[in-house]
Amino acid sequence: MKQYRQGDIYIQEIHDIPVGVTKASDGIILRGESSGHAHRIIGGELLKKGEAMFLNVLKKAQIVHEEHKTIDLPHGKYGVVRQREYLSKDMTKVVVD
Repeated sequence: MKQYRQGDIYIQEIHDIPVGVTKASDGIILRGESSGHAHRIIGGELLKKGEAMFLNVLKKAQIVHEEHKTIDLPHGKYGVVRQREYLSKDMTKVVVD
């Protein structure tokens, strides 16, 4: 399975996208809290189900961000995870890019 990382997001190839997702029209995966810059998909679909995010790439796509190297994604289905920092057994903190 292919895996990619760009700043505070982690992208992993998956077998199937779950039923009941909705398409996000703006393609913004995550907007930086401090800079306002966005991780965005170009050439593919960003799908959401609750807090979960998925990417559907029919031919090829790119994940772009003003402060990170562009990721080229080949055809496939991907899950997107926002990275978290574990502070202790009972606490997590979202990584801020």
